[in-house]
Amino acid sequence: MRILLCTSGDSRDAEELALQLAKSTGAELVVLHVIDTRILSRTVSHEVFAYGRQEYLAYVGGELEKEGREVVERVLRRAERAGVRATGVLRRGSPAEEVLREAERGYWLLVLGRGRRGVLHRLRSERIAEKAVAEAGCPVMLV
Repeated sequence: MRILLCTSGDSRDAEELALQLAKSTGAELVVLHVIDTRILSRTVSHEVFAYGRQEYLAYVGGELEKEGREVVERVLRRAERAGVRATGVLRRGSPAEEVLREAERGYWLLVLGRGRRGVLHRLRSERIAEKAVAEAGCPVMLV
């Protein structure tokens, strides 16, 4: 039995709930963080003129990856302290597509954290949640 936790790092409630569920059921916890590459192609690329754009985008992409690794590693450390078997997955792409791609691997439960980063982040999270509920093939919990 496996639980998939999809986190951007700012939903500690979802992380805590997923850890408690994994511990109480003996399930393995898989921690997924998706680096939203659409941010780079839509927002950041318009902020920089052609000169230096690739270097800047590479820098921002590297920072997003570093942040993602830190999120996954933090949750894995918490899982280890709680005695929960856990693995981390870091992907790049569309969060909704990557969550569904991972969910296809067969999970007992999918836990999604909404986060606290503001209206745009919540709207994006709600779209991911809506898509996950419709297509995941397992129960989805939005925290």
